[in-house]
Amino acid sequence: MEYLCEKCQKPLQRKHGKNGPFWSCSGYPECKFSLYDLGGAPITLRCSECGELLRGGANAHGPYTYCLNKDKHSNGQAHFFDATGQPRKPLQANGEFFCPECEGALDYIMVKGKPAFICRNEKGHESGVARFFSDNGGAPQL
Repeated sequence: MEYLCEKCQKPLQRKHGKNGPFWSCSGYPECKFSLYDLGGAPITLRCSECGELLRGGANAHGPYTYCLNKDKHSNGQAHFFDATGQPRKPLQANGEFFCPECEGALDYIMVKGKPAFICRNEKGHESGVARFFSDNGGAPQL
């Protein structure tokens, strides 16, 4: 299947870079348009909140897409989607949990494809960095 550049309508070419495959306009260097690759096809999906083109990745749960444009997201976080661009279901913790060191609220997040808890209150920790806690079925292991 042929994919066309959305800027100049020339064919896109699949190339291999230091971070893996990607799609580049055949009109390069005049046209520098490129897309991320997901399973051998360019990702033309856009973030449902900010409109930026999505990036792609894969983990133990399979392929996914994401947007790192945190400054344009209402919650200031990266947004993750499935391979078709549909928002991933947010994780649901089994209650509200707080950091044992600073008493800040813990967020339930995915880290390297696994659920975990994080306290983002860096200033409240002696180490000066965010604290992570392992997941124990929807509750943090404190």
